[in-house]
Amino acid sequence: MTSALDREMVQRMDDRRWRLNGLGATGPVRSRQRQLALFGQFVGDWDILPPPSEWKGEEPEPGGQVHFRWILGGTGVQDVWGLLDPPTGRLVPQGSTLRFYDPSLRAWRSAWVSPYQKAIRRFIGRPERSEIVLREQDAGWRGEHWIFSEITRTSFRWRAETRSSPRGPRRITEDYLIRRKRPAG
Repeated sequence: MTSALDREMVQRMDDRRWRLNGLGATGPVRSRQRQLALFGQFVGDWDILPPPSEWKGEEPEPGGQVHFRWILGGTGVQDVWGLLDPPTGRLVPQGSTLRFYDPSLRAWRSAWVSPYQKAIRRFIGRPERSEIVLREQDAGWRGEHWIFSEITRTSFRWRAETRSSPRGPRRITEDYLIRRKRPAG
């Protein structure tokens, strides 16, 4: 079910006209290309699906999309996550993450901005074994971990984990299979 805000956003969006001068970039800045590859590998357009464990037989239709782009002269990566409006099939943005590599931390600083959640959340992200783990900075033990795992050129798993007590186990609160969109034609 779409809200009045969702319907208005769909009506107002026109991707062909939206441009913010100075935001976009064609690729990573060369001096940090190796470090920027961690999130640079996601630049492109992706479909959001439930994890395969929730599929009932056939693969479901995507329920959303996420789009990653180079920004700020190639020093960072921004993504926009959104749900697909059922009547129109157009993307209804839910939030955006801005991230950049901070050499002093040898990690990525990241900020999620979501009018829907009325939230701005800060994370620090690093590779850990075969995953990328972003740890929320402002919520103490309640802070979420956002985890990119099972990463290939064409898909990855994204999940959010939280805990209900300071020493309690982490539990998954969101879990998606993200699959690279195939080029048209």
